[in-house]
Amino acid sequence: MQQWYQCPRCGAPVAFGVRFCGNCQTPLNWPAQQQPPPQYQQTPQYQQQYQQPGGGYQQQYQQPEPPKKKTNVWLMGCLGLIVLAAIIGGITLAVGMSSSTKVTTPSDIISKVEVGMTIADVMGVVDIDKLTSEKAFVVVNCNSLSFNNDVLNYEATKDIDSPYFMWLCFGIVVQNLNPAVIGFSANPEMVIGTGRIDFAEAQALVEWNSDRPFRR
Repeated sequence: MQQWYQCPRCGAPVAFGVRFCGNCQTPLNWPAQQQPPPQYQQTPQYQQQYQQPGGGYQQQYQQPEPPKKKTNVWLMGCLGLIVLAAIIGGITLAVGMSSSTKVTTPSDIISKVEVGMTIADVMGVVDIDKLTSEKAFVVVNCNSLSFNNDVLNYEATKDIDSPYFMWLCFGIVVQNLNPAVIGFSANPEMVIGTGRIDFAEAQALVEWNSDRPFRR
């Protein structure tokens, strides 16, 4: 009858006389003249522990997880602020350049204002806000208004329903210079011509027109 014993290393059952453990491949040296080791007894404590040959390496390979993508909130916030600042700066620069290109002197007004412009067009090229101080900009209503080689011909009136009106543009500061005149038709409101008017005559018109609204 074949006798079974326990492997001294893993505890697996081995038959008496075999040279290697069938489970862990441990060499077994059986005494030639001595009593064989205690027989193998099946007990609930025995747990088979299979190990791969070559040092008991157990294959437990796990594929590494890909690196998590991290959103740098701080960096994105900084980039957003930079873009916003650039947009605001561009708008401010554009507005500043637009304002700086508006004219304020009588000669520049005549060169920039063209026939057919609307009031909005004129205000886009003439810095009216700088012509409102010290009566530098005055509106005079007219029954008739024409220009002949920049020579002004007009008939001033205080009738608010007059068919024509003109802007007297003295410049930023009222000086002893012939002001520019921008003539408009009332219906439709559009430029019909530009010219110059004598300074003394313009001053007289300002006094005569002093009880009229400062701007049309």
